[in-house]
Amino acid sequence: MPPATRTLHERMLKICHYRQRGASMGKKAKWAIYKKEHFQNLVGNVDMLVRGLVELFLATHPSQSVLCDDEAEEFRDVEPLDLLKDIAKAHHAPLADLLA
Repeated sequence: MPPATRTLHERMLKICHYRQRGASMGKKAKWAIYKKEHFQNLVGNVDMLVRGLVELFLATHPSQSVLCDDEAEEFRDVEPLDLLKDIAKAHHAPLADLLA
């Protein structure tokens, strides 16, 4: 991971840990189960923001393609490959293309 990206990652991780202080795994699971719509909104927002970051950093697409190819090779002999393909179609088009 490049130093600038690593610094950003470390800062985001620090923020996440700070915000989650005192929240046990049980408390997080309870929130996810009983506040399902909030959890789904959270996941949707994270997905949208990550897609925005991917589009923002278009220069990384060639190296991302190489990584996708390597990752796709790891899954070629996995039995539930159809499930992975379906998930990739919805959330990661480059990986979906390589798994097809």
